[in-house]
Amino acid sequence: MHLLVRDGYVVNVIEPPEDSDWAPPEGCILVEATGAIGDHWNGSACTAPSQVPISAPELLAYAADRRFAIETGGITLPNGAPIATDRDSQSLITGAWNYVLNSENATVSFKTAAGFVSMDADTLKQLALAVGDHVQKCFAAEGTIALAIATGTITTQADVDAAFASIMESA
Repeated sequence: MHLLVRDGYVVNVIEPPEDSDWAPPEGCILVEATGAIGDHWNGSACTAPSQVPISAPELLAYAADRRFAIETGGITLPNGAPIATDRDSQSLITGAWNYVLNSENATVSFKTAAGFVSMDADTLKQLALAVGDHVQKCFAAEGTIALAIATGTITTQADVDAAFASIMESA
């Protein structure tokens, strides 16, 4: 197994072509070792990222990245409908809700993965509130985690992941 490493982290697991002209991309090195994308490369072996000691600022950045991934990863409504929560979808839902509130139109149309749907004001309100609630829970979770990092309760990426899982599950 060959690992492509950049700045001390595995960025890809590859089998390079046997062509002798092949070279790793600029800024990367190729090592023969066992590991996975995201592992830390210390020059001789890989370590899972959750086991690598990192500073509080690095943990805060990791927590922000995790929050963003969860925030924009979508939700499933109680009726089983999947809803995208990426930033564009959040904006479109907010815009549609504002449109209904400030116009005489009682319905809006959306294009979904399943096709076009029309939503009345009550349905759109429930959708907007569900997405808004999800986004706010994500930011609140990150705030709680940031405080735990500051107090030394959370010290690894695995701790951050576990905290997000616990907070979002109970929310």
